[in-house]
This record gives sequence, C-alpha cells and structure tokens, in this order.
Amino acid sequence: MIRASKGELHYEKGTELSGDRGRRNRRLDGDVTSPVLKQVEQDLRDSGITPIFTDQVQRDTLQKFSFVSPMAAAGAYGDWRAGDYKQDGEARALFIRCVKEIDALACAMGIPFPVDIVKTNMTIMNGLDDECTASLQKDLKKGGTTEADGLISEVVRMGERFGVETPAYRMIAEKICGFRG
Repeated sequence: MIRASKGELHYEKGTELSGDRGRRNRRLDGDVTSPVLKQVEQDLRDSGITPIFTDQVQRDTLQKFSFVSPMAAAGAYGDWRAGDYKQDGEARALFIRCVKEIDALACAMGIPFPVDIVKTNMTIMNGLDDECTASLQKDLKKGGTTEADGLISEVVRMGERFGVETPAYRMIAEKICGFRG
C-alpha cells in the first residue's frame, strides 16, 4: 500500500513500483492499466498530486537517475553546489562526464534516452538555485548512513555488468566509498 501526503510518499516495506534495481525487470513498462499503477494514481490524486503515467518506467527512472546520480557523485567528490556546474571548470566537466557514463550505460542496457541527456540535464541544473546541493552531500557531512553505494558504486558495478567503462564514477567511488572493484 502506498500513501501520499504533501511532499512525501510513504509505502509499506516490500512495496515495489518500478522493477529490481536495473536487472531489466520491465513488468510495469507498457502497462499503464496495471492495478498497482491505478492504486498509485488514486493515492496521489487523493493527496492533491497529479500523476503522470509513462509506458517506459525503466527508461524514465534511469533518465531521472542520470541527473540525480551525477549531481550527487560530483558534488560529493568536490563539495560543489549547483552554481559550480553552471560555469566552465572542473565541477561542470566531472558532472558531464558522469552524465555521459550513465548515457552509455543506458544504451548498453537497451534503454536509450530519447533526448540529448547532457543538454537536458544542464537545463535542469541551470534552473536550480546556485546554492543547491545533493542530499548525499548533506548526509556525508552529518556522517552515518548515506546513499553513496546506490548513487555511485552501483554505477561502477552496472558498468562492469554491461561492459561499459565508468572511469569518472570509479574515481569518485574510490574516494567517497572506498570502492575497490
């Protein structure tokens, strides 16, 4: 069961919406009539949120990840803010390298993006407040549990699984996660 309230989604442990972490489970792709999706739609509408359906769950999820992960990874690596990515320099170059590695991974997985993902993600970045940072950066500064493994190291593992070189992610994973793959 999924419950939504203003700004938050709550779900019972074990609720699965979009597959199994990149293992090509596409059981919801193309099926916008799924009872699970209909329940999610109703829960969102009941909470005042307008849902947008897609028949390409994995592609659209990976496309979102292609922004979130590079921002978190590069931000963790250099302690950069959104404003740093908006100008030429090391931050922007690393962010773009990470986006391109996700793009190559998407193609290798058979889930190519329908847009120029670098241009799309830079448009999103340019719309953010210059002081914006990824939640991973905040979590790293606080100490304790982070999503670094899923946002950074998992990209390296997926690259290995799908035969895609991920040198930028590997460099970041070694520094942030102590990754040795």
